Amino acid sequence: MVAPEFRRKGITELLLECRCQDAVDDGFDFIEAYPLKEYINEAKDFIGPASLFKKYGFTIHGETEDKFIMRKWLK
Repeated sequence: MVAPEFRRKGITELLLECRCQDAVDDGFDFIEAYPLKEYINEAKDFIGPASLFKKYGFTIHGETEDKFIMRKWLK
């Protein structure tokens, strides 16, 4: 979770880019995220909303009762 005073400064993009590069370096083909379908509160929604992951190239690959399974292909 990014502290409120540091939001909208590109930190999330840098973190996602770093994780994607780590996954590529480790030989992975894709990475996944599991954002909640509906906002509950900041403590439960710490991973971020689905719209955030869509913005960075993730697509919905599946879903559970309360979460999306979002995947980004790396290669």
